Amino acid sequence: KPAPASAAAQAAAPAGKPAKVRGAWSVGTPVAVFSILGFLAVGGLYGVVWAGYLDWDIPPWVRVLTGRDEIPHKPEALDIPAQARYPLTVIVQVPPEISDPMEGEGATALYGRWRLVKDPSGEAAPAAGEGAAENPNQAAEEKVWAHASLRYGDLKFNEITVEDGPKTFSSSVVRHPTRLVVKVRQELGTVTMTRLGIPHPKVVTGETKAAEFGLASDKEAGRLLFGDKVAVKVEADGYVTWENPAVVLKGNPELVEVDLQKNPGKLVDLAVQEIERTGGLPARFVNDPAVEGHPRVKIALALKAAARKAWAMVESYVEDLRTSVTEGTALPAGTEDSFATLCSKYVGHLLEVAAEAAQRGDVEGVRHARARARLEALGPSGEAAQKARWAELEVQAWLAFPPSAAPPGSPAPAKELTLVERMVEEDLRLAGDANRDRLRKEVALRVLEHRAWPAWQAGNELRPAREGERPPIPGPAVQPWLLLARSAYPDIVRDAELHLSLQRLEARMEDLERSPDRVVALLAGDPQWGPGKPIPLARLDALTKKDKLLLARALARWGDQRQAAAAGD
Repeated sequence: KPAPASAAAQAAAPAGKPAKVRGAWSVGTPVAVFSILGFLAVGGLYGVVWAGYLDWDIPPWVRVLTGRDEIPHKPEALDIPAQARYPLTVIVQVPPEISDPMEGEGATALYGRWRLVKDPSGEAAPAAGEGAAENPNQAAEEKVWAHASLRYGDLKFNEITVEDGPKTFSSSVVRHPTRLVVKVRQELGTVTMTRLGIPHPKVVTGETKAAEFGLASDKEAGRLLFGDKVAVKVEADGYVTWENPAVVLKGNPELVEVDLQKNPGKLVDLAVQEIERTGGLPARFVNDPAVEGHPRVKIALALKAAARKAWAMVESYVEDLRTSVTEGTALPAGTEDSFATLCSKYVGHLLEVAAEAAQRGDVEGVRHARARARLEALGPSGEAAQKARWAELEVQAWLAFPPSAAPPGSPAPAKELTLVERMVEEDLRLAGDANRDRLRKEVALRVLEHRAWPAWQAGNELRPAREGERPPIPGPAVQPWLLLARSAYPDIVRDAELHLSLQRLEARMEDLERSPDRVVALLAGDPQWGPGKPIPLARLDALTKKDKLLLARALARWGDQRQAAAAGD
């Protein structure tokens, strides 16, 4: 029985409604709780029965109540083992040739990515009837496929059959083929790739621009794989050989770029060989100072120019080389003989030019050729034979040189006399011993006949002297030539022909009025001639009519002088 409400509660309750008291119990409370629990129990029983867990133990009316009035058939025990799972270990051996990782280093190095696929699709799946298990529910016959994403190759196997028990499969990576491309910046030379001790040379030209190895056309012997280590050598004429003995093929293609360095010595050797073969400098060496300026190249070009008789070009090269030597740049070792040969050819040409000039009497032409020969380069003790040859040519030029047509008193004859005096004093002294006497005699004769006698004849020496007038004798213009003739040929008194010519001219130089006896002695050829001494007939026959006329005048004058002297006594 509920306790009466307190006065305060009754006062707070609204009118007409009973007041609620905390902790009051009513009849409806247990009924609601048991209704919920019963519903849950019936639902759970229904679920258990419907699921078949109590089909053999519950009474029939429960099955009818739950809708499972049919008694299920209890089959025999099924032999369905649990699905087996076996561990599978795949060991992939990475060849040492491609042991460089894709990324990372040390223990974390990643050499590639591979995976096992249980249900491959597309090209990875086996063809129909191939590789399919007889019973797909039996894990012991399950097959998996290996897929690899490697940098340098493929796995050797694709299919793995999983049998009973843990399995370990080992395989290796099959390396991919690749190519090697060697580019040479100069676009020349021979590239040799050596693999397994077998060389494979290929030529690089301006058309190919590179050498490629590992092509299908190279066949099996030249096949290249990722990771191969090959030796590469690039050789080109005139360049330093480039070598790399350990080129590892890590790319597709593996590119090697080579910039050859020039080898001046080899370039010069090649240029000289090409000059000797073709006669000119190859275009690849034009404007290359290291080649064009080398003495060996200049000598080779000059020798070829000499063979073509391009003497102006030869002279240019010879002067250039001589200037270099004069300035202290010595010729390279081994070029002395070739340079001497070149100079010999060039001087031989100048000798021919000088000989032609000498025959024409072109003294200046001979001297110009002599100056171009640079005989001073031979030094004081140079080749005496060569200096003698040039001296003889200049003497011969003077012998053929016509006398000056200028008047005796003009500067031209005086200058000519000076030049001839230098020729007599220098060139005749340098002439060879075998030709010296002959040349001296020829010079003396030439001086008398072409210099002294023309000078005398210009004075009209046979014109009779007028009263009170000295004979027109051009003495000063003739006497130096007479002295020069004696200097050119000291033995002139021993030569009958020259001595006669000299004495005939000297007789004309004497003063007929004062010294007629000297005129007679000269024309008689007897310095001791005196009264009562006859003149040999052979001597008289050698005299010309003018000489005999002069002799007669001298004898007459001598007779007059003797008579005057006798009358005075």
